[in-house]
Amino acid sequence: MNVGNVVCLKLMSGEELIGTKVDDDSSESQIAIKDVASIIMMPGGGNGQQYGLGLAPFLGYSDSKSFKVSRTAVVIEHEPSVDMINNYNRMFGAGIQVVQSLNG
Repeated sequence: MNVGNVVCLKLMSGEELIGTKVDDDSSESQIAIKDVASIIMMPGGGNGQQYGLGLAPFLGYSDSKSFKVSRTAVVIEHEPSVDMINNYNRMFGAGIQVVQSLNG
């Protein structure tokens, strides 16, 4: 369930990004994404977990809202979990929560 083309990218550098994919032209040598955040690991994720995930500004010193990432720098491109999409929407979207299931 990809909502609004939100995508996660794992880069060769080890950095993990989340953003909204602007286009999906597989012939392009770059992936255009906007409203990008870095996915970071944080201690104490709640519910007795040892760690959690958080979002941090990507290139916080830049005024740009969109970036192009070389496809050769991307190791993995995947759909984020519903929880990650919800966190991303709180940061960049209208705060709308994605319902995973109506049956609970």
